[in-house]
Amino acid sequence: MRYEHKFLVPEPLLDVVRRRIEPFVDLDPHVSRRGGRTYTVRNIYFDDAQFKSYFEKNDGLEVRAKPRIRGYDRHEPGGLVFLEVKRRYGSVGSKDRAVVPFEQLGELWDTGEVDRLVAQPNWLPESRRSARTFLFHVHRDALRPVLLETYDREPYVGRLEPSLRVTLDRGVRSVMYPRLDDLFACDGTRRSFRRSFVLEVKYDVPFGFPYWLRAFLAEHRLFPEALSKYWTCISDWGVVRPHSRARGHAMSEWMSSPRRREAPVPYV
Repeated sequence: MRYEHKFLVPEPLLDVVRRRIEPFVDLDPHVSRRGGRTYTVRNIYFDDAQFKSYFEKNDGLEVRAKPRIRGYDRHEPGGLVFLEVKRRYGSVGSKDRAVVPFEQLGELWDTGEVDRLVAQPNWLPESRRSARTFLFHVHRDALRPVLLETYDREPYVGRLEPSLRVTLDRGVRSVMYPRLDDLFACDGTRRSFRRSFVLEVKYDVPFGFPYWLRAFLAEHRLFPEALSKYWTCISDWGVVRPHSRARGHAMSEWMSSPRRREAPVPYV
């Protein structure tokens, strides 16, 4: 279980953020070993015919569960993908996670044979239980793939706070109604969060929000928001109409509003 806070940051502040956090974090070693500073996240999200998950987010429900399939970068033979049920309890997040070879994903979908098709490595001992949880949500609620969401993540880990993770998510793009085998075949055709990126701060301990980040947030009037890439991408496609403009990409307009200059200093 992790505490999570998200901030919508104007793109011109990217290098400013990097310089401000540099003394306190290191680039995620999984990325630095490959000689780069980003990796590509690929998510297929599921929802029902009435877009229940979308409207639960829109209406601000505190407790939610959202199934998705996640892959990274490019597909390679024998590569793995993850079945996840992401849960939210206000600002606290957790997820069930299972791992399956991408080539066997379609067969798992058709047969549900978890014991034969889902891997259970030592580093993910609850993989098969989590796969059953994922399939339970999908079949109970008659869910279908509704959105392929892709973005580039720049990940950092805390030097002094082992559980701290700071990520910069840029270039969010999406496609509606993907097939399962589109996870690596399509890179998105519609951009969201234009001229901004999403700063996420995650940590495991109560009151673990880094003090050194608060001054930067206050200086630039950046506030924690209930941002959702899924909600924003769906809204930008115009497939469904949100109940209000109080969430997601509506913040991009607020960021340039005169009201922003009058807002109080943020505190997390």
